[in-house]
Amino acid sequence: MKLKSTLLLAFALLACGLTVSLAQNDFMWPEDRATAEEKNALYTDLMKTKQWDKAIEPLRWLHINAPQLNPSIYIHGAKVYEELAKKAPNAQAKQSYQDSVMSMYDKRLEYISPDRDDHADVKDRKAYAAFKFYYRTPAKYAEVFKMYEEAFAANGNKIGDYNLKAYMILTSYYYKYRPGALTDQQVLGVYFELLEIIDVKVANGRNVGKLEAQRDKITETLIGTITVDCILIQDKLGERFRQNTEDIKLAKLLVSLALEANCTDQPVFEQAAQLVIEKEPSFGIVKELGDNALKRKDFKGALKWYSQAVGMTDDNRRKGSLYLTMAKLNSSKIGNRIEARKLCYKAVEEDPSALEAYTVIGNMYFSSYDQCKGNKSIVQDRAVFIAAYEMFRRAGNSSAMAQAKAQFPSREEIFTETFKAGDELTVGCWINEKVKLDTRD
Repeated sequence: MKLKSTLLLAFALLACGLTVSLAQNDFMWPEDRATAEEKNALYTDLMKTKQWDKAIEPLRWLHINAPQLNPSIYIHGAKVYEELAKKAPNAQAKQSYQDSVMSMYDKRLEYISPDRDDHADVKDRKAYAAFKFYYRTPAKYAEVFKMYEEAFAANGNKIGDYNLKAYMILTSYYYKYRPGALTDQQVLGVYFELLEIIDVKVANGRNVGKLEAQRDKITETLIGTITVDCILIQDKLGERFRQNTEDIKLAKLLVSLALEANCTDQPVFEQAAQLVIEKEPSFGIVKELGDNALKRKDFKGALKWYSQAVGMTDDNRRKGSLYLTMAKLNSSKIGNRIEARKLCYKAVEEDPSALEAYTVIGNMYFSSYDQCKGNKSIVQDRAVFIAAYEMFRRAGNSSAMAQAKAQFPSREEIFTETFKAGDELTVGCWINEKVKLDTRD
């Protein structure tokens, strides 16, 4: 029993000795250890009471006389100088303190082995500190931009979320306020690097909402930085999309930028838009595809997209407008008047204010005289104009009504054919409607 107790005590002492040894090894004390310990204790006590200005002297002594003591003297040094910068009496003093903060990051990196994980982390934090201090100082942009390049190279997808938007803003300012320093391609390079990192972070499922908000802000910053024109969309962004035609996020960006820059007639827009609507159907994009087909005089293609768009909205006015557009296409370009009339009625059914639909029908009736006349009865043949008149009346189109009425049969003609005003006639041909006989005089 006594032997067991002795062994336990021995192990405990050994463990304590090991702990002390490890703790001591965390600090590389200089020859004048006593003074170093005193200065170390003094500045930490002063920091606890937020006496930032008084903490500088013992910290500076350690930086000069015990530079490899421990990373903490640089971590705390950065904190002290940053607090002093916040309360600096003038811009010159503030600049000096901020520069000292950056010096602390450099010293810390100098004494941390590059193969340690925290080496990359320090570069990450250093870049953000530089951004906060200098993002309004154009003379510093080149220096800070280099810090960001190094931080992203060292950290990759592990870069801090706080540095994502900051990098894009810095890039934008550098591009704008130091003309010629960055090319459009370099700006796009930063942009796509950020999107790829966000994709990885989102896939990991952390802070998804905030990351997506950052993605939107980064894209907004890009649009406000470089000139987004059709060449950029078709060539630079298009080239990237053509390398991966399943990249839905890039496709959405392309579509968004093309709509913004009025470049929807670009071939890459069509390709990207079709991927977007396949994955995430959108009324606006489908309608735009229909409009593009119409511009190309691909009338059947336009009808296909418009038909799809109708089913993607609950807005009755939008539906009415689309039905009316399709009716006009069927009437004037496809030559399917029966389908055109059906679509006109649907337009008014969805949107009662779409009275133009009745004018479309009236015009089709009016122009069908030569097609539908039988040349056996003037009264019967001219009844088509009465049908047209009725449609123009529904539309409230008085000028068209007058033109149609001028083509009605005369009193003499209906008398000669033994008709009388008010008789019901059936207009045949494709129209197939009943009308009440009237005269033009």
